[in-house]
Amino acid sequence: MSTWDKLNKDQRTQAEDSFVALSTLDDLLTYLVPAEEQSRKLGFDDLYQYVVGTRELDQMALYQALKQNRTLAESFDLLLRNEASYYMPQAAAASSGDIDEREGEGFKIRLKLSRAIPDQIYVMIEFEDLGAEFPSNLFLMPVSGECTRLDLPKGSDGTVQLIAEAGSDLIRNLRDPKTEVFLR
Repeated sequence: MSTWDKLNKDQRTQAEDSFVALSTLDDLLTYLVPAEEQSRKLGFDDLYQYVVGTRELDQMALYQALKQNRTLAESFDLLLRNEASYYMPQAAAASSGDIDEREGEGFKIRLKLSRAIPDQIYVMIEFEDLGAEFPSNLFLMPVSGECTRLDLPKGSDGTVQLIAEAGSDLIRNLRDPKTEVFLR
């Protein structure tokens, strides 16, 4: 006779309910937090490798880590400022309309509507020093704190150019005068 057979009807019901509850909790934890992320938190080394382009990070995990850990957020901000070749601070608030051109020290970013495809916009990053090495990453830091890194294509003649959808986060953030821009 097994232990199960020795239980009365109420004890069996309680055991089944407990099993269902524990199984459901286990399923939820597995679904919400993948196994490889359950025991690992982002650290300074992760941030450094992300900024220098040797590691990819999930944008939502990065945002959550920076939101939850003030020291980590301050370290990330300092790291971006120290590693960036070019920096564009928040712009003075525009009186009306979209900002289609912003200037930083040694460069400017222009947004130009595509004539061929009206819902696409050219992003042109123009550098004053035509002989300087082009940055490989663009970091956008909007006021929300949701930092985005974008790999840049190769440039020529002092300009890096890419194209984006008019309604994309990239265009929205570049037009927002409160978004800081870092080029590395």
